[in-house]
Amino acid sequence: NTDILVRTVTDCLWMSSGRLRIQKGGIRKIYYGILAAFSVWGVIMIRSASPMMLFTILANVAGLVLVIGGIQIFLVNRRFLPRAVRAPLWREMALLACSAFYAFFSFFVFRNLAQSVFGW
Repeated sequence: NTDILVRTVTDCLWMSSGRLRIQKGGIRKIYYGILAAFSVWGVIMIRSASPMMLFTILANVAGLVLVIGGIQIFLVNRRFLPRAVRAPLWREMALLACSAFYAFFSFFVFRNLAQSVFGW
């Protein structure tokens, strides 16, 4: 799961930012940087949270990745695909609706998590 998450985030960043594509080190630098950050975060979280909390965080991080991925797919399809092979408008709207659905739940879970951790 970690590799899929890191690859998805890396692909989203790589495709959406021209500045990242021209940096020295290329996509490897982005991939290994994200992998290191997620690994350090994982080590910290394993020692500080219950298994149920970890599953909650895992599910919502995956939801957040689906938000980013859905928006990225929409933008890439709109920017790079010719009109003749694009998905119909209703499918694009369904994709954005799914992204909004996952964003809604991810927002509230992360807000509650921040409130419990930081006392906001």
